[in-house]
Amino acid sequence: MKLLAGRTALVTGSSQGVGAAIALGLANAGANVVLHGLEESLAAKATLDACLQCGVDAAFLAADLIGTNDEAPRQLFENAIRANPNIDLLVNNAGIYIDSDFLDMPFDVFDRTMKLNVYSYFFLTQQFARHWVKNGVEGRVLMVGSINGRLAEPTHAAYDTSKGAVEMMVKTLCVSLAPHNIRVNGVAPGLFRTPLTQPALDDSRLAD
Repeated sequence: MKLLAGRTALVTGSSQGVGAAIALGLANAGANVVLHGLEESLAAKATLDACLQCGVDAAFLAADLIGTNDEAPRQLFENAIRANPNIDLLVNNAGIYIDSDFLDMPFDVFDRTMKLNVYSYFFLTQQFARHWVKNGVEGRVLMVGSINGRLAEPTHAAYDTSKGAVEMMVKTLCVSLAPHNIRVNGVAPGLFRTPLTQPALDDSRLAD
């Protein structure tokens, strides 16, 4: 029996890496999935095809979640609901990491990191929560954080700050949305090989 049969999930940042693995895991468990990525890449197509082979409905949406206000998350929400109006699972996974020493970090690096890693999580969840409350849906939200939300590294100031914010966001939204029967959970994985982390893992200095 498929444990998630009849459920539908939107997974942000699911073209490849962690997000793709989550989306495929959901599809294997019987959930329909709406994938998201910055562009319609070969990796995105491969993930979409793999999900479809699980015998579920699957779609892909291309969107940049970095904007000047909440318009980008709102547009993704609207497009996702058009793609599948039955979404009751939201996985906030899209993220960015830009290596930069704190003393040399330009505003743009910190700004982009917070907008994607924090703002998109907050405002996309807000859009879905409003929709679920209005329609009496017992929605579920998963926030993908990082062990870096608790353990600091010298060249990770923006990233670590953003993931610390995600950890507190999970706690805050838990108590905010519990009265509406919307459950919020978080995971904080450590470092493992993905297209995003491969350059750092291939850096010979890590072996010193």
